[in-house]
Amino acid sequence: MKNTTKTMLMALAIVMTTGLVLQSTHAATKAELAAAQQKRNAEALAKMTIKEVAPTRAAIAAMKTLKSKEWTVPTLAMKMNRIPAGTFKMGSPASEKLRHDDEKLHNVTISKPFYMGVYEVTQAQFYKIMLPDFDHAGWTYYRGPFWRGTAIHYRRTDMGQKFSPVGYELQPEHPMECVTWPRSMDFCKKLNKIESKAGRLPAGYEYRLPTEAEWEYACRAGTNTPFNIAEANFDEIQKAFDARIRHHRYDGLLSFAYMMRVHPRLSLTDKVGGNRKPNAWGLYDMHGNVYEWCLDTVKPYSAHTKKDPVVLGPGEKIIRGGGIGAPPRSLRSAARHAVPEDMDYYGMLGLRLVLAPKIK
Repeated sequence: MKNTTKTMLMALAIVMTTGLVLQSTHAATKAELAAAQQKRNAEALAKMTIKEVAPTRAAIAAMKTLKSKEWTVPTLAMKMNRIPAGTFKMGSPASEKLRHDDEKLHNVTISKPFYMGVYEVTQAQFYKIMLPDFDHAGWTYYRGPFWRGTAIHYRRTDMGQKFSPVGYELQPEHPMECVTWPRSMDFCKKLNKIESKAGRLPAGYEYRLPTEAEWEYACRAGTNTPFNIAEANFDEIQKAFDARIRHHRYDGLLSFAYMMRVHPRLSLTDKVGGNRKPNAWGLYDMHGNVYEWCLDTVKPYSAHTKKDPVVLGPGEKIIRGGGIGAPPRSLRSAARHAVPEDMDYYGMLGLRLVLAPKIK
């Protein structure tokens, strides 16, 4: 009996000791995780401060004459590629699967070359112009105060995270979203003022949103398929979309586009470009990540050949490219959607700039 009691006491002591060790290890792990998270957040906070680029006179001259194949906007360190002038078929053929009725195929000529952002405008780039004094360190919640002008997908989170006083990691390299069309226009206006004062604009050109025709022309980069990547198979992509319940991802799209299933607790956007493939003109995320504003007011296509078309005036504005939660048909090069210009709560709608001829 004594031996049995002694054995039980020893076993209890081992269990208690093991529990204390596990508790201590768990506490250490939590502290280590918090420290690692704090370090990542500090690194992300540092990226909110964009270091301006100092271009050479030769680089500025080549950009002003539209001879340079690349241009980096000095104020925002924003990379742009030159898009050549040319003619293409805008819209989609009747044989394209799941096309929309408003994609009537017609010829369009883009008469002058222009520069387009290699990536969507990032949060850091947008905040530098529009919210230069915002206290990023003070806002620790993963959902941004979009009513004050930030993105809603402001800090990183995942299914396993809970609120921490350290704060989630900021996402300065993720696309800006929750931005209205007028605010996008204001962003361009302020950037133009800075770059014009510095003498860094080609004659007759300005930074602005792309026209719908410029956007599709740049997206296609010479292709006439549903997507701008030759190996993209629409049937496989649709199959991946139909199986989207698993992992909240569309794995069949990740080689050239970023999409996730909409989820209220996930940071749904991804770093611009990521590990995805660009199109033939070096542009990333023309399919997926976030929808992108265009300059145009929505209007039906005509079958006539157009030169530098743009539709201005009141009404809903065109958005292109597809975004989080969008089905494959909405990511196609020809897919067009229209939304109210003052939509300011949509965490899947951002922008991409062009340096292109001025439009009155």
